[in-house]
Amino acid sequence: MLPRIRRDVASIVFLALMTVFGSSTVLAKIVRFSEPGALYMNPSGMNDEGSVVGDYTDATGNRGFLRTPDGTVVSIDEPHTQCGTSVVGITQEGEIVGYGGDSNCLLYGFVRAPDGTFSTFTVPGAILTQVSATNSKGVIVGEYSVDGQSSAAYVRALDGTFQSFTVRGATETWPMGINKKGMVAGEFVDKNNVFHGFIRDARGKITKFDAPDAGATIPSAINDAGIICGSFLKEGVNYSFRRHLDGTFETISLPGNTAAFAINNDGTATGYSTNNGLPLGFIWKSDGTVKTFEPKNSWGVRPYAIDRKGNISGAIENKDQTYPAFLRTQ
Repeated sequence: MLPRIRRDVASIVFLALMTVFGSSTVLAKIVRFSEPGALYMNPSGMNDEGSVVGDYTDATGNRGFLRTPDGTVVSIDEPHTQCGTSVVGITQEGEIVGYGGDSNCLLYGFVRAPDGTFSTFTVPGAILTQVSATNSKGVIVGEYSVDGQSSAAYVRALDGTFQSFTVRGATETWPMGINKKGMVAGEFVDKNNVFHGFIRDARGKITKFDAPDAGATIPSAINDAGIICGSFLKEGVNYSFRRHLDGTFETISLPGNTAAFAINNDGTATGYSTNNGLPLGFIWKSDGTVKTFEPKNSWGVRPYAIDRKGNISGAIENKDQTYPAFLRTQ
């Protein structure tokens, strides 16, 4: 099975960043939500209309969900899947994208229209088609395999046509995000099994990159300005980065390991650090300031999505050993 969605430029200018760390208590409203019978909730995307999507695990397996702006949570089950439903993103118009699998868990992509109807797709010639992300318009990126071993990347246009691509010299190519302009960010693995980042512009030009002094670079998301967030490994510790379109980097480090997972069009990124096994959420604003947060009565929080207003969604580890999702609003 392809990996779940859940890197070289000629010169990299590193921005020496004086990061200001805020209080661990941030005034904001945090709402927990779950589906009846859910064991684990895993939000993966938001749109600017206030909807949150993701998937969850219950006694029957993996299922998708949609939380509407009024707080209603709806389960999503792709009708033909025999291997669970995974939801990875939502457009501004409410189209939801994800993937399911046949009886052998060979994956295919789907689009759920705002009226609840489904359409499915596979890359021509592929036995596995996985969806990584959608942009606000509904252009989809993901990875596919024709042999079940190696993978390549694809872009699925609004008319249903595909463009496939790989990074030169890569053994695996994994897109992680696409912006409104059609820029794709992702990661690839070289012949030495080292992870690097890439950005592909709308014309198909691919630029490889690595975070400063990184042993591995893992991009997670890209905003409409072409700013990429993600994490990188340096001397056994994970740090977070923002890469600007001109190739410059900003980095942050919190106690333990740090990973940024989402970024909005204002340049604010979110993710979490893990110290002594406990995840602590952070908000990394475009001016370089960082604030951390942790809901009451929890062991930690894992943010995975952010909208244009700075509202954040992710997963909580409650002290009573339940695992709901959360929505943090300003």
